[in-house]
Amino acid sequence: MSEQINFDQIFEGAIEPGQEPKKLFKEAYEGTITALSYAEILLNQAIRTYGKDHPVGYPDTAYYLPVIRCLSGEEIKTLGDMVPVLNRMRAAVKEEKTFANARKWGEATWYAADIIEAVRYI
Repeated sequence: MSEQINFDQIFEGAIEPGQEPKKLFKEAYEGTITALSYAEILLNQAIRTYGKDHPVGYPDTAYYLPVIRCLSGEEIKTLGDMVPVLNRMRAAVKEEKTFANARKWGEATWYAADIIEAVRYI
C-alpha cells in the first residue's frame, strides 16, 4: 500500500513563511498558459473543420457555456463567439507573480476549460 501524503507534504517549500508564494504562483502561471494554449489549439482546429458559425453547447441542454455565462454574462452560441473571449483572457494574463494576477490566472483557466469542454462535444 502506498504511503499517504497530506496537503502540507504536497506543497512543502512552495510557500516561505512571511513571503508571497512565488513558486506556487509560477506553477499557476505556467498551468494557465498551458490551458489557454490547449484551448486555442482545439478552437482553431474546430473552426478550420466546422467553420466559425458552427453552434456550440452541451447536448440535450439549454445551456450556454456555463463558466463563461456565469462569470461574464456572455452567451456563447458559436465557435466564432469563443475567439474574442479567449483573446481577452490571454490578454489579461500578466507574468508578474502577484496574488491579483494569480486570481486572473485562475479565471482564465476556468474560461479555457469551458472552451475545451465545449469543443470536445462537437
